[in-house]
Amino acid sequence: MENIQLDAPVNIKSEDHFQRYEFSRRIATLINGANFSRSLVIGIYGKWGEGKSSVLNFVSLEISTNSIQIKFNPWYFQDDKQLVKSFFENIASALGKKLASKKDQILQVFADYSESVGAIAGKFMPNGLSALLGAGKKLALTFKKDSLDYYKNRVQELIDEANCNFVIFIDDIDRLNITEIQSIFRLVKLLGDFPRFTYVLAFDDELVAASLGHQYGGKDREDGYGFLEKIIQLPLTLPKADPFALRKYSLDLVNATLSQLGVELKREELQKFLGKYDSAFVPYLKSPRLAVRLANAIAFAIPLLLGEVSLDDLMIMEGIKVFYPETYYFIRDNAGIFLSRYQDHNVFGNEEKGKAKASIENHLDCYEDALRKSLREMLCSLFPQLNGLYNNFLSGQIILDSWYRERRICSPYYYLRYFSYAVKSGDISDVYFDQLFADADKMDPADFFRQLSIDIERIGVPEFIFKLSMRVDGFSLSAAQTLYRSLSMIGKLLPDQTGIQLYTPKDDMAKIIRQLIGKLDPERRVDYCLDSLDLSNPLNFTLALYQRFADKRYAIPDEMFLAPEKAVRLGNAVIERFLEYNRKIHLFDTLTDVDLITIVGIYDAVNRVSDISEVLDFEVRHDPTFTLRLIKIFTPTIFVAGKEGAYKAVFSEEDYTYMSRFVDTAAIYGRLVKAFGRVSVPVGKEAARGEMATDMELVGLFERIHELRIGGENQINKA
Repeated sequence: MENIQLDAPVNIKSEDHFQRYEFSRRIATLINGANFSRSLVIGIYGKWGEGKSSVLNFVSLEISTNSIQIKFNPWYFQDDKQLVKSFFENIASALGKKLASKKDQILQVFADYSESVGAIAGKFMPNGLSALLGAGKKLALTFKKDSLDYYKNRVQELIDEANCNFVIFIDDIDRLNITEIQSIFRLVKLLGDFPRFTYVLAFDDELVAASLGHQYGGKDREDGYGFLEKIIQLPLTLPKADPFALRKYSLDLVNATLSQLGVELKREELQKFLGKYDSAFVPYLKSPRLAVRLANAIAFAIPLLLGEVSLDDLMIMEGIKVFYPETYYFIRDNAGIFLSRYQDHNVFGNEEKGKAKASIENHLDCYEDALRKSLREMLCSLFPQLNGLYNNFLSGQIILDSWYRERRICSPYYYLRYFSYAVKSGDISDVYFDQLFADADKMDPADFFRQLSIDIERIGVPEFIFKLSMRVDGFSLSAAQTLYRSLSMIGKLLPDQTGIQLYTPKDDMAKIIRQLIGKLDPERRVDYCLDSLDLSNPLNFTLALYQRFADKRYAIPDEMFLAPEKAVRLGNAVIERFLEYNRKIHLFDTLTDVDLITIVGIYDAVNRVSDISEVLDFEVRHDPTFTLRLIKIFTPTIFVAGKEGAYKAVFSEEDYTYMSRFVDTAAIYGRLVKAFGRVSVPVGKEAARGEMATDMELVGLFERIHELRIGGENQINKA
C-alpha cells in the first residue's frame, strides 16, 4: 500500500501531536454544563490545515452522552432552501431518536418550520437567507410573524421535552462563498436560536472577516469582525502548535514514508537534508497540512527517481516545491543561471555575473529578510556554482565529477530529472547501469564481455564510458579483476578518433582499465597489464592500453604505475604483437600514421631502434611509394575540432632529426628526388607550424632540410 497521507483530521486522543486535547476538553466541559435560555455560539479560529477539524473531533469525544451531537456540512447544498431543509431534518432525525415515541410528530413539526422558513426565503428573497432580516413588511403578505413563532415554539417544546443539550458542529465555513457564509451565520443566530443549543463553528476568522467586511458597513476586515462579534459569543483561537512538535510530526511522516518505500538515507544524506530542513523549512512550518504535503511529495517522487538522482537533493527540492512553489518554478525555468560556472571569465564578465545575481535577488525580494537569507544559502548549497557569484569560490573539474557521481541537481547531466521525474529520452537509467555491474564479481570475464557487448550497443559508447568512469572507485577488488579483463576485450566496439573530441573512446577506456588494475595487487600489476594487452584487439586499442600503462605522460604525480624495467616488458609484448600482426596483415596498409609513429616510439623506448629500422628499411626497399608514407608518419597529424578526418602539418627540422634516428635520410632523399625531382616550397613555409601541408610540400620541406643539413656538414668538414 502506498504511503500517501490523506490529510484527514485525527479523532482519538493518542493521535494528538500538538497538545490540543486539553483545550478541546475544556470546550466540551463548558458545553456539557450549559443550560442557557438561548443558543451558545463558539467559534474555533485557525488557518487552513492547522487542525481545527481535529479539535472538533476531540470536543465531540468529550461531550456528555446525554447530549445530541450533529455534524452539519453546508458544502452539500446549492441554495438556502436546501440548506434550511437539511439543517432541520438533521435536528429532527436526532431528536426523533431521543423521543422515539414522538418521532413522526417531531418530523412533521420540523418539516412545517423548515417549509415556512424556506418558503419565505425562496419566494421573497432572490438571495435567500442572506436578506432575511431585511424582509420587513413584505413577509407579512404570506406568513405572519406569529406563524413563524408558532412553529418555532412547537420546536422548542419538543426540545424542552428531550431535556438534553444539542451540540451542532459546522466545519470549513471559510471555504464557502460570501453569500453561503452569511446564510450559515443567520441560520445559526436567528432560525436555530433554541435553548440548550450550542453551535461550534470552525473557520479561518481572517478570511471570513475579510469576506464579510465588504458586505457590512465598510471595506476592510475590521467591519467583518464587527459582524462576527454579533454572532460568536465565545471566540477561541486554535492553540499554536509548538514548533518542535510540528518538526517531530513532519519528520515522523517523512521517516514513515522512507521506511515504507524501503529507502534508508546515508548519514551524509540525512545530515544535508536535515540542515536545509531546519534552516529553511521548519521556521515556516505553520501547519500539520504542510507536513503532510511534504511527506506526500516525497512519497510520490522517490519511486520515480530512486537510484537516478541524489535523494537528499530530491527531498530538498520537493520541500521547496511544497513550501516555496515560486522558488521551485524559478529554479526550474532558469537552468542557465543555476548551472553556469561563473569562473570562466571569457564568458562571464562582471556584467553577466551581475545580471545573474540580480535575477536571483529580485526573485528572493518577495520573502522577508530572514527567509531570504536562508533560501539564498540553500540555493548556494544545492548549486555550488552560485558561490562564484556570492563567495568568489570556484569549483574545479574534480568537484564537477563528484557532482555527477553523486547525481546532484547541480550537475547539468541530472538537473532535468528533478523536474521531469523521468530519465530523458536517449539517456540511460542509472539504476539499469548499476544493475549491469551488480554481479560483475560473480561472472566469468568472457561471459561478462558478451553481456557488455550487448549493452554497449544499447547504451551507446560515449554514455557507457562516461558513466563507467564515474563508478570505477566503487568497484570491489573481485569486480575490478573481472572488469579489467572483460573491458580489455571490447576494443572492436570502440570507434576511432576522427577529430578533436571531448572523449577519445579507446584512450578513455584504456584509462578506466588502468584504474581498475591500479586497485589490484601492486606486486602483480605488470602481469595484469600484460594480460590486458594480450586480450586486447585491435592493435590500436593495444597501443592505447600500452600508453596508459607505460607512457610517462600519463603518470600520476608521486606515483609510478610501473617500474621502468616492467614497462619494457610491456613494450616488448606490444612489439611482438605488432610483428605477429604484420606478418599476417600488412599493417602499414591498415594502421594510421598516428598508430605507426606510436609503434616507432615503443621500439625506441625499449632500445630496439635497430629492429624498427630494419622493418622500415624493408618497406622502403620493397614499396616505391613508401618513402612519401614514411615522411608522413614522422609528420605531426592535426585533428580539427568539429570535423572528421585530419591533416598533416609542415615537416620540421625536429621531425627530420627524430626520423634520422630510424632511417637513412640520405637514402630517403635520393629516392624522393628520383621519384619527384627537386620540389620547390615557398620560403617561410617551414615556419608556419600547425599549418596544413600538401604531400608535395612535405617532400619539398624534407629535401630542403636534408640539403641544409648536408651542406652544413660539408662546411664543417672543409673547416
